[in-house]
Amino acid sequence: MTTLAERQTILVVDDLRVNAMRMRSLLEPEWEVQIALSGPEALEVATRPAAPDLILLDLQMPGMNGHEVCRRLKGNPETREIPVIFITAMEDWNDEAQGLALGAADYITKPVHAPIVQARIRNQLALRNAQAELARKNQELERLAVCDRLTGLYNRRKLDERLEQELTRAARYNRPLSVIMLDLDHFKEINDTCGHPAGDTVLAESAVRLKRALRKNDTVGRWGGEEFLILCPETGLRDAAGLAERLRQTFADRDFPEAGRLTASFGVAACRAEDQPNKLLSRADRALYRAKKSGRNRVEQEGP
Repeated sequence: MTTLAERQTILVVDDLRVNAMRMRSLLEPEWEVQIALSGPEALEVATRPAAPDLILLDLQMPGMNGHEVCRRLKGNPETREIPVIFITAMEDWNDEAQGLALGAADYITKPVHAPIVQARIRNQLALRNAQAELARKNQELERLAVCDRLTGLYNRRKLDERLEQELTRAARYNRPLSVIMLDLDHFKEINDTCGHPAGDTVLAESAVRLKRALRKNDTVGRWGGEEFLILCPETGLRDAAGLAERLRQTFADRDFPEAGRLTASFGVAACRAEDQPNKLLSRADRALYRAKKSGRNRVEQEGP
């Protein structure tokens, strides 16, 4: 059974209050009903935060008729997705064709019959709900295509794309750009001693720490395994190294509940003239390797 909180809202637009009240009594057992007695009032109600889920719109109204109301609704990004069903006493196929061309979902002639009106409303609401669910699933698929499932950060594919974009922008406007590559120290020991679920939790928590510590314009993603990559636009080598040092401290200064103390090593490189992604990343990777070889839990910058 549908609860009050789940009930969808129908906006009835009719310049005759008696008609609007009659329609409300017909619909209220199943839906919440709002009433507007003019075209301008209908447009105002439709743009409120609690917008209606469907509009029953009288065609013949003084001042602003139903066709004009529909045209404005469909021309407004905030209201264009609300289904509109015209109700009219006229049986002129030209009026119907015009209404459908404006984006109306359906057309009902008076006198209305309750079962017909209710069935058509249900059909349009079901279609809108299905479209909303499809849009939600498509959005989720798009997110999954560019995000790492475990950490929620960008995946390697998206990082490659963003790095290309940032390199192009840096070259075009002669602006600095740096990258930070980091690797969790002795991560394999966590999987071996505490189990892979604990390792997964550490990776997810590491992602949270990085996101909290980074600046608004920085981009962070999971590069692979226990390795992360950070893109730092408008940032030279010195500042990027300073940022990497602050990030190093966020790992070293606070234990992980699942694994105790866990540090990270960092390699930093800055964009050079006519740099390609592989060259910039290679320098950061070599710097990271030096940090690992020099005892871990440290930041190393690119060499010559």
